[in-house]
Amino acid sequence: MKKLFIILTLIFAFIFKTEAQSDVMMQAFYWDPPVDAAHLNGIWWDKLAGEIPELEAAGIKALWIPSPCKGNWGIYDMGYGIYDHYDLGNFKQCGTVETRFGSKAELMNLLHVAHDTSKGQRMDIYADIVMNHMYSTQEKDLERNPVVKKYMQEQAVIKGKAHAPYPTNEIAWQFIPSRPGNYIFHIRGFHLNFDAPASERFFQFECNLPARAGNSSEETPQKKYYRTIQSPESEQEFQVDVPADKTTQPVEIRLTAQKSLDGKNFQWTDQNNAYYVFDVTLAGKSVNDSLFALTHTGIHYVDHGNLPNLKWHYSDFHPSDATDSLGFPGKRDTLMTNVKWFGNDLNTLKPEVQQRFLAWGKWLSDSIGFDGYRLDFVQGYQPEMVAKWVTNLPVDANGKQPFIVGEYFTNYPDRIHDWVQRVDNYRFHGKHPNVTAFDFPLKKALTDMCNGDGKSFSMKRLATASMSNNGKYELPASSVVSFAENHDTGKEHDKWIVKDWRMAYAYILFAPERPCIFYPHYYGVKQHDFNNKEFSVQAPDSLRVFIDRLIKIRAKYLDGSMIPLKFSECPAPGNLFVARREGGEKNSGAILVLNNNGSKELSCVADTKAKCYSDWAGKKLINLLRFGDEANVSKDGFVELKAPPRGISIYVPVEEQ
Repeated sequence: MKKLFIILTLIFAFIFKTEAQSDVMMQAFYWDPPVDAAHLNGIWWDKLAGEIPELEAAGIKALWIPSPCKGNWGIYDMGYGIYDHYDLGNFKQCGTVETRFGSKAELMNLLHVAHDTSKGQRMDIYADIVMNHMYSTQEKDLERNPVVKKYMQEQAVIKGKAHAPYPTNEIAWQFIPSRPGNYIFHIRGFHLNFDAPASERFFQFECNLPARAGNSSEETPQKKYYRTIQSPESEQEFQVDVPADKTTQPVEIRLTAQKSLDGKNFQWTDQNNAYYVFDVTLAGKSVNDSLFALTHTGIHYVDHGNLPNLKWHYSDFHPSDATDSLGFPGKRDTLMTNVKWFGNDLNTLKPEVQQRFLAWGKWLSDSIGFDGYRLDFVQGYQPEMVAKWVTNLPVDANGKQPFIVGEYFTNYPDRIHDWVQRVDNYRFHGKHPNVTAFDFPLKKALTDMCNGDGKSFSMKRLATASMSNNGKYELPASSVVSFAENHDTGKEHDKWIVKDWRMAYAYILFAPERPCIFYPHYYGVKQHDFNNKEFSVQAPDSLRVFIDRLIKIRAKYLDGSMIPLKFSECPAPGNLFVARREGGEKNSGAILVLNNNGSKELSCVADTKAKCYSDWAGKKLINLLRFGDEANVSKDGFVELKAPPRGISIYVPVEEQ
């Protein structure tokens, strides 16, 4: 058994060596990149096309770009408010032809420049793919949704079990009066915290016709009120007088959850504080059959010509029928297919929805020419759907599947591990899907290391921080993508790396996982907190020079596995991380030393010996990052290494320099 394990390990190492080199990718966008909104002109595709030559020269092999599809918020949409999958900036919808990033023609030019090898290497382009949800706030997409009406009027209880409510603000209530009269609208609430002050349970009632609150006939009718629900059994009533000349006009009511400390100034609050029209009565009798719940699920588009003219309906989203429900977020970031995190939650269990996405993915590869994909928010839909989508994609000329990386946004390594394994266990079309995942646990450790100091962060943590080396829920390094920041963490200041970015990039560009560079770090773009512009951060210009240097070191010296090295004779062992990585056919690898002590250069005596690694006994090493720093390995494999305060050293044999 032991011999078999060694053989398999060597086979895997060989496979890994043939694929892992020259693998650096870049997230080529961030939250709120520049756009000429005043002229409805997206400029990002053209900007990236102009930067490709210098990125190719730096050794970057692939760019991950934002979702290329039209978003609900038009020229301002980052693509995650996805509206039309086949509109890449070529149809007039949502107030604009172009997307935030440009036109379809400009996107195709970006792909052409990236794939042109006449002046350099080929640059792969990976598109961001959103399959968890769709957005619409377009009035034309409102449709009657009997499932949501029943769901809300039964307070999201199905077979005795309570489920998550449909967001209050996403329902338009429409009543069709059959004759003139004084109609009473009964408003109730659920999923409310009745232990909290009443100030937390306000709702806004807004009607297209004047209404009176309560039973008073003397109050001057208004179109807007703020009221509270006092208890689970209580309700608020609003009277609407429909005259004879208005019976053909629907009564339209919008409710939104609000809060107020003083009863005068109101603020938007969690829309899962559920308020709904429980009943409509006329002269004491229910006329609920004439009440309808409208949702933005009847999504349809301008004519697409030869492209699919899709139409969506409420059954394509959760809850889709009387047996379907919305789920509450699970514990520890568990995978949930019916949680309404964003917009309309797609019912990816429905065969027709699956087929639409399979056809769309094939079109993106065949007709548009993307080389791979980043899958957004994969904890929102079933791994089987991922496997079907990936195996349906066309392979390249060498029979290779497009590159796939999934975003399972969690610091729990078991969740990421299980997602990759579950996707990999499926087989469709005689193929198995090959997916990778972003290393969020490592990102958290790198942030803590960079932002902390020698007292707050122990460098021993790095030895088991990554998804490929955590001691329990491990994935092959070829199944992991490492990063220091991304567009999500980059828009919230509490997740930022704010100093010593070099230490994070030294780790990810040295380690075997596929590294992803963040555009603002490389180009020194100043980032602002999306919710509070007072917070900002900017990496120094020198970081780009350092990253370029590390990319070249990675391409020349590094390949295969990495192991932490044992060391001694260090005055502050918790401040040092020492690791050795294998090399390729022409080189025997390198040693990385990271020092997070803020004031002292630290040295140690490290044991270079490692199973299946080259024997460095008696060799002289040179520090590639510090001119003149050399070290001699003893005959028994020990060597004294050092790194400056908050600094990095990378040692290689002098003969391989």
